[in-house]
Amino acid sequence: HPRPAPSLPFENLRLLDFGIGGVGVEAARLFGEYGADVLKIESKTYPDFIRVVMSTAISGSFASSSRSKRGFGVNLKLEEGRQLLHALARHADVVTENGSTGTMDSLGVGYDALSKTNPRIVLASSQLLGDHGAWADWIGYGPSTQPIGGLVHLWDYRDGEEPAGSTSIFPDHLAGRLLAISALAALFRREKTGRGGHASVAQAEAVVNLIGDQLLKEGVAPGTVFPRGNRSERGAPWGTYPCAGHDQWVTITIRDDADWAKLKVALGDPEWAKDPRYATAAGRAADHDAIDAKLVEWTKTKTPRGATAILQMFKVPSGPMFTARDQLQDPHFQARGYPRWIDQQVVGWMAMEGPCFHASGMRDVQLFQAPLVGEHTRAVARDVLGLSEAEIEAKIAAGVLEAAR
Repeated sequence: HPRPAPSLPFENLRLLDFGIGGVGVEAARLFGEYGADVLKIESKTYPDFIRVVMSTAISGSFASSSRSKRGFGVNLKLEEGRQLLHALARHADVVTENGSTGTMDSLGVGYDALSKTNPRIVLASSQLLGDHGAWADWIGYGPSTQPIGGLVHLWDYRDGEEPAGSTSIFPDHLAGRLLAISALAALFRREKTGRGGHASVAQAEAVVNLIGDQLLKEGVAPGTVFPRGNRSERGAPWGTYPCAGHDQWVTITIRDDADWAKLKVALGDPEWAKDPRYATAAGRAADHDAIDAKLVEWTKTKTPRGATAILQMFKVPSGPMFTARDQLQDPHFQARGYPRWIDQQVVGWMAMEGPCFHASGMRDVQLFQAPLVGEHTRAVARDVLGLSEAEIEAKIAAGVLEAAR
């Protein structure tokens, strides 16, 4: 048999994206980049809030999370709008959403309603604390789960008077990927059973599961789990060290005695490193502060890449801390086709992350600019729903459908 032409794995799928902010939209985007036809479902009275966060038609964050999608505008507050959405659901495989618990049901497009229209459809939902349970009505976004999951306590320095805190929106992007995997698992099950299903990801559980080993350890031996800053119980020295320049860093992780021996060679076998206490992991851990002070004296004379080049030459586990600009300029990332530029309407040229994986027999991911609200309403209504031009214009005039122009 002839070898098939390169393709993308989700070319025959269609997704309806009701996501807002980070989680649902990220899950849908991943399907879109790998071939699915993703329709961003919005209305001008209920847009994705991340779209308008900068008081413009498209923000940079929205452009990133909703690229490779088409925009379909429909007013679900109207019965006719809900009917059209159900008609669209007959031609869809997956629906993603991360609104507050009960929002989809209140709009008439929850799983019970959608599955009656299309028994093969998969609904992938993500809420702060899940779509059922004692805390299901809590609302918020990913970072709200950090204190609930125990991360704020551990994401700190041991001697800090107050939590160091973080500007990271973790676990939004992780939860989005977990949601995509959940939807994909439901699609695999559909291949066997012929029916869709409802997959749910609680964002708080994404946090809890990542520190599950620490929670178990604390349960078995109370008092043994505490904030460690950049250090680790798995070895010493271990941390992120400042380099020459502003906010420049290199990470060094010494796991065992063999790594320590390599580090000494990389540093030029300095006199301070010959201290007999440092011959064991326990000795190095006990004097971690003193070792760190000496390491900083060395790293501050080097750039992150310069320090990494020396350390890795001697096989010391290490790596530079990359800023977003560093990632764009990194030769390895460039060789893998990771940085991608898109001329995004409203925003202008933007750099995006490229494919997270490559595979034989797979063509390059599809990347195109994020849509305006209802930018592709006419095309979808005509090509997918089979409406005539007159019907489409009448529904737009009545406010049932919405079009960008």
